[in-house]
Amino acid sequence: MKRRDFLKTAGATGVGSFMLQGVPVQGMESSKLLRLLSSEDCEDNVLVLIQLTGGNDGLHTLVPLDMYDRLQAARPGFALPENDLLPLMGQDTLALHKKMSHLQNLYSEGKVTFIQNVGYPNQNFSHFRSTDIWLTASDEDVILETGWLGRSMDHFHPDFPNNYPTEEFPDPIGVQTGVFVSPGFLGQSASYGYAIDDPDFFYQLIADTDDTPTDTPYGHELSFIRQTARQSNQYSEVIRNAATSQENLSRLYPPEKENELADQMKIIARMIGGGLKTRIYMATIGGFDTHAKQIEDGDPNEGLHAELLHKVSEAMNAFQDDIQRMGISDKVLTMTFSEFGRRVASNGSRGTDHGAAAPMILMSSGIDGQVIGNNPVLPENAAWDDNIEMEIDFRSVYATVLRDWFCIPEDKIREILFGDFDLIPLTTGVRSYSPKLSQVTMFPNPAKDEVFFETDIKALKVEVFDVRGLRVSKTTLNGENPLKKLDIQQLKTGSYTVRLSYAKGSRALPLVKL
Repeated sequence: MKRRDFLKTAGATGVGSFMLQGVPVQGMESSKLLRLLSSEDCEDNVLVLIQLTGGNDGLHTLVPLDMYDRLQAARPGFALPENDLLPLMGQDTLALHKKMSHLQNLYSEGKVTFIQNVGYPNQNFSHFRSTDIWLTASDEDVILETGWLGRSMDHFHPDFPNNYPTEEFPDPIGVQTGVFVSPGFLGQSASYGYAIDDPDFFYQLIADTDDTPTDTPYGHELSFIRQTARQSNQYSEVIRNAATSQENLSRLYPPEKENELADQMKIIARMIGGGLKTRIYMATIGGFDTHAKQIEDGDPNEGLHAELLHKVSEAMNAFQDDIQRMGISDKVLTMTFSEFGRRVASNGSRGTDHGAAAPMILMSSGIDGQVIGNNPVLPENAAWDDNIEMEIDFRSVYATVLRDWFCIPEDKIREILFGDFDLIPLTTGVRSYSPKLSQVTMFPNPAKDEVFFETDIKALKVEVFDVRGLRVSKTTLNGENPLKKLDIQQLKTGSYTVRLSYAKGSRALPLVKL
């Protein structure tokens, strides 16, 4: 039996938390480790991006309870009532907006990761420029003509668009629901994106019908344009075939036209479930530029932002349920992003102004649900221009997705993102496995002051992450000596994950610090 087949059929036993010499230790979930070991490549993995256009208010989404008094002082009559917030399992100092109960449940099931305080240095508060920075993965003062998704796909399709579609790649590389294709899809030679302008057009496409009214000259012209577009587009047939072969299986979607994001996610689920080999999808929901009417007068739980968060939570939950019923949820990663966050203080118009860092949300059955990053630290007396300090560069999230989800080598990722960005632990276990790394011995464990690694790898990169997923130590152990020492005296008592890596792979190991 092949290693891959053995691992697919092997049983897995979960390990719960326990005490070791008085130290609480959270066991590794073996089933996810086995799934990662059985996945020798990432060629079928799909990334679904959800753009929250306008700048999402992170402090109104993921609330730091340890900073609640300061938040309340900065937002008098505006801060969400503490008793109404939704607790996150295992998190004593963090809670969700009341309208995000669907994501609360998904987090409890281990399928959602929240990454806190994501942004970039020298925040540009322009919607247009900041959106461009996120889509191209550029520095604040650099203008790029290609997108991070496009450059990533250039790695897999160096000859695109010459002679595409091909027999090997008959499907669109990227699909976006919207009138225009995002700049994020721009590669060196062309855009990898295919736009589906609205749900109505999609359903007309797969049914080969057009219900555009034709009793006016405008209706006749629009019908003719849509018909011509369907007939001339080289990808229409494969999209139609995929969508007609897979119905939505979830009953959790709201009625059509009630939630514009859910309408888009229904379409994406059908295309993925129908076997379309598209690697990247993008959906969009706008309205997050909440300078005014973010909350209803007298009820911070209601208002424009509450409605938007409900739509996001509802749509992501229905989509996850749909792809789980289709049996493909382990291969689909959903990720939200917004061009910036909002200021710490409210602005006096029942709203908040353009800010800096904000949380990102990742969802999949194939990652370990967790909170990555610390709670934001708020000033004691917030001024009108105070911001949340960036802790994690958004390009670190991109780099981790490219490596752990698309299996792109780290040296290539540095070329794609024009820099070397720290990686974050989206999974527990091994993604890029190496025989040399499998032979590395780490001892003692538990340890108090130092840990040794026995290996013939001459330059071993060692990263240590705490239980929240925040990297607390990074070093490279060099030399011919097969016994390499790591000083851990500075670490607090508790559980950690140690990630070992070198040019040909990486490996994660649990560590207990006494």
